[in-house]
Order: sequence, then structure tokens, then C-alpha cells
Amino acid sequence: MVVLAHQWNVTFSEVEYASDEIAAGLGLTRRGADQQMGLALSLSGPLRRVWERFRRGVLDLAKVKVFDQQIGHLTAENIAVVCDRTLDDTDGLTTGQLQARLARLVMEVDPEGVDLGYQEGLADRRFVSYANPDNTGTVAGQSLAAPDVAAIARRVDKIARRAKTAEDPRTMDQIRADVFVDLLLGRPQASSSDGGVHLNVGLATLARLSDTPGELAGFGPVIADIARQIAETQNSSEWSFSVTDDDGEIVHTGVTRRRASVAMRRRVEAEYQTCVFVGCRMPAYDCDLDHRRPFSQGGPTHQENEGPLCRHHHMAKHHAPWPLQRKPNGDHHWTSPLGHVYVKARAPLGQ
Repeated sequence: MVVLAHQWNVTFSEVEYASDEIAAGLGLTRRGADQQMGLALSLSGPLRRVWERFRRGVLDLAKVKVFDQQIGHLTAENIAVVCDRTLDDTDGLTTGQLQARLARLVMEVDPEGVDLGYQEGLADRRFVSYANPDNTGTVAGQSLAAPDVAAIARRVDKIARRAKTAEDPRTMDQIRADVFVDLLLGRPQASSSDGGVHLNVGLATLARLSDTPGELAGFGPVIADIARQIAETQNSSEWSFSVTDDDGEIVHTGVTRRRASVAMRRRVEAEYQTCVFVGCRMPAYDCDLDHRRPFSQGGPTHQENEGPLCRHHHMAKHHAPWPLQRKPNGDHHWTSPLGHVYVKARAPLGQ
């Protein structure tokens, strides 16, 4: 369908009801046909460079849709800037990683537009509930403030992790759902927990000398104004800091209060924002500290031999197994049980 619409090179002004034929021909709803038509028009116009890579098989449809969703609304000039910085570097990225990279670039090239969209989104916040076909139900808060979403998710996850025992047959997803319900209904099973947020932001941004976006762990990039607002509400919390050289290498870390976490974990979490397995975006603060060379084999307990791995990928490394090599540049090379090598490149903030 995308190819056909691209070849037609139609616009809605020229063929007002073009999507009706798409709906009839493909058996889609009118809304579904409109979405497909909108994507095709976007690729035939402002996102033509994305289309060319899709046509050649360099980009798959899932990533094409991420480009359309994240940058399709920008001006032609800003789309060109973002494409220049991303199109040749999408190999090995998951759609989640690509989305985070594009979101951060959009904040850099069009901060006013992002802020306006954020404010419009907040104005549309709402609570929804509906029945599912299997007779269960769904409740959700939509278009909420980014720091609130991150804090809520963090609190639910911490309570759920404390509640999990070896005797509990529930999965972690089931426990999180039960904690969510308990909190909303005020049930005593949901014990209190720290709902704080983890923000990574440059000092220049906090000092209002720069509008470089920040990174809200477990959520993604946030514009400078939101990062500053979050920082202002965390004045009683422990702050950690990292000092980097001109190449972005961490040369020192510390905390501003005496309730310091273990120095090694602090440094590892500062150096790696997420689990170091390929494609995984679990925040480092929710990961295990893995000995790349096992302690039982003489591996030292030192930051050069430590890295964050979520529980699932930590278990996979040792039991599947997935041998791991950390390269001098910080990349992680994983070898699958079938012998294939996958690389988790050391990425800048937000990827």
C-alpha cells in the first residue's frame, strides 16, 4: 500500500476520498486507511529520504513508522537536520532506542515546538476505564506529566520487588498490577515506598546556560525546562554527579549528601544508563551489578569488571549462556548460544 500510494503521489486536496479505496481494497477501517494514507503521503514528501531507505530494504516498516511519528511534523529544514544525524546510524538500534534518539534530537532542533506539544498534551490529560473482550477491565491515566509518570512507575516497581518472594506464584507483571490496584483503593497491602525520580542533566542546563535536554530514567529524554522543574522539586534528595573529560569519559563521581550509595555502583550507573545487553533499556538502577569475569574465576570487584544487567539478561548470560566481552571503547560484544555476535555499543545519553 505504501508503495502504491507513493507511486500515485496523491494529496488529500487532489483526491479527497483516496483513503476510501484503500479501506475497501485492503479491508481496513476508515481510520486505519487514513493512517496508512497519511504515512504514505509523509514518505512521498517530507520524509522522502526515509522512504528511499525503506525502498532499498535498509529500514524496516517498524522503524519507518517511528521516524514518521517522531519527526513527520517538523519543518523540512529540521527534518533534514535530524535525518543527517540518524539515517546512516540505525543498524542495531531497536525501535525503542531509535525513538529515544529521535525524541532527543527533536528537542534540540525544535525546543519551542516540543514545549508547546507538551503543554497541549497536558491539557488533554484524562482518566480512562473500559472493559476488555475477555471480561477484564483496564484503567489508565493518559497524557500525564513526565516526572509524575516516572515517579509512579518507580514506586509501583519498588513495592512489587519487595513483595516478591520465592513462594509467590505471581509474575512481576502481575504483582505490579496488584500493587497498582492496592494503591488506588487504599488497601494496606501496598506499603509506602520512595517514588523519587532519577534525572540525568547537565549543570549548564540547571544553570540556565544551556537548553540541552535531560534524561529521566525509565521514561526517556525531557526538555530542559522540565528537567529544571524536576530538579527544583528534588531539593531534599540525594544528588549524584559525574565529571567527564572532553571525550565524555567519566573521570570522577560523587554525591552531594552523605547518604551515599556504594561508590562502585554509583560509577557504573553513571557510565551506563541501561542494561548492557543488546537492545535492553532497563534503567541501570534497577539492574544487577554483573561481574563480567565471574568472581569465582578470579574476576575482580572493580568498575572495569562490573556492568549493569537486568535480572533476565543476567540469568541469560550465565545459564544460556551468552558470553560477554567488554571492549576498550566501552562496547559490549555478546555471543549467542548459536554463535552469532551482537554488539551493544556504548551510547551517549538517551540511547
